Amino acid sequence: MKTKMFGALLLIAALSCSKSPTEPLADYVITVQEYSFTPDSLNVQAGKIVQWTNMGTLAHAVASDSGSWTTMPLAAPGGGGAYGGGSGPTNVQLVIQTPGRYPYHCAIHPALMHGVLIVS
Repeated sequence: MKTKMFGALLLIAALSCSKSPTEPLADYVITVQEYSFTPDSLNVQAGKIVQWTNMGTLAHAVASDSGSWTTMPLAAPGGGGAYGGGSGPTNVQLVIQTPGRYPYHCAIHPALMHGVLIVS
């Protein structure tokens, strides 16, 4: 149940991740730059909006360690230059309703990038 609800919420967030005047403001922001998430561990309140924003030169995709979800690639701002940042959105938002520990990684660079959301 927890995995299905979390995945559904992420899917909704991923589908609405393009910038628009109606996009909700994030309660928490995680910066994605080169090969790191900053902060790499974050305590958040259940029901609040968490946003990953790519500020680097590489494309990244955020994925749960459990395999229950993966975002579309987050493009590097300005298209990524020579590093193939892509043309997708530069950020993605999600809401987690269920308290728990949610480890995640970059699906494109899984050996290099890891983080965890601790939801209370």
